[in-house]
Amino acid sequence: ATAPWHLILGTALVGLFSPFRIVPTNTEFLHLLPQIGMSKAGWQRAAHTTGMFFIGPVLGAYLLGWLGHHDAFRLVAAGMLVTLLIGNRVLSNSTPGRGQDATSFLQRLRAQFDIVAQRAELRHSLLIEFFGQTAMAYFNVFIILVAMREFRVPTQIAAGLITTQGAVFVLTLVLVGSWLAHWKESARYALAFIVLAVTQVLFAFPITVASLW
Repeated sequence: ATAPWHLILGTALVGLFSPFRIVPTNTEFLHLLPQIGMSKAGWQRAAHTTGMFFIGPVLGAYLLGWLGHHDAFRLVAAGMLVTLLIGNRVLSNSTPGRGQDATSFLQRLRAQFDIVAQRAELRHSLLIEFFGQTAMAYFNVFIILVAMREFRVPTQIAAGLITTQGAVFVLTLVLVGSWLAHWKESARYALAFIVLAVTQVLFAFPITVASLW
C-alpha cells in the first residue's frame, strides 16, 4: 500500500468476500446442529472467534515485527487461500444448488424483508444484535488507536487488548452458556446490556490504561 485508499480498498474486498466463506459454513453448521446437539452451538462460534480475535491478533503483532508488513500480508493471503481449499473440501458433500430453478435474488431479498415485517420477535432479536455488534465493532476499530494515542502504549501491547477481548469472548461462549440457560431471557438480556453499557463508558472516558483492559 502506498496510499490510505489502497488499505481501504483491501479492507472493503475482505469485507465483501468474507460472507462467501462465513455464510455457507454457518448454514451447514446450523443444518448439522440437530444431530450434534445444541450444546455445541457456542463451541462453533468460539472456534471462529478464537482464530479471529485471539490467535490472529497475537500472531499478527508478532509477524509484523518479524516479517514486516509486506511479507505479513502475503502470509495472511496464503492463509485465506488455505481456508478456501479446506472449505471447498468440507462443503463438497453439501446439497447442490437448484441452478436455473433457484429463486431470483430480488425475490429472496423481498422474502427476507417480509419475514422481518411479519415477526416481532425477529425484529427484537435483530435490534439487540445490531447494538451488540455495534459495540464490538466500535471497540475493535478504536481500542488500539486510543491506547496508543492517549496512553502511549506500544503497538504490540495495544494489540493485546484485542487478544484479551477475544479470550474473554471465547471463554464466555464455552463456559457461561450452561450457567445462563437457567435464567429468564429478560434477565440474560439485562445482564448483557449492563455489561455493554459499563464497558462503553470505560472506553469512552478512559481515566487510566487499566480501564481499557
